[in-house]
Amino acid sequence: SAASDVYKRQILYYAFLSPQELKNTDEILEALEEHIANISYRTYYRKRQAAINALSSILWGFSAKETLDTLNKFFPE
Repeated sequence: SAASDVYKRQILYYAFLSPQELKNTDEILEALEEHIANISYRTYYRKRQAAINALSSILWGFSAKETLDTLNKFFPE
C-alpha cells in the first residue's frame, strides 16, 4: 500500500541515509514520530526489515538487468 511505502522510505532514510547520523533506535524513532505516529520498537524493526528487503530486491533487479547485456556478450543466442 502507499502508506506502507511511505513507512519504508522514511525508515530507510532515518536508519541509514540521513545526514543527521542518528546514533540509536530511540533517536530514529523520535525522528520518525513526525511521519509515523506512535511507532513502537516492534513495528519499527518489522517495517525496517521489510524496507531492507524491498530495497534489496530493487537493487538486485537493477544489477540483474545490467548483467544480462554482459551475459549476452559471452553467450550470444
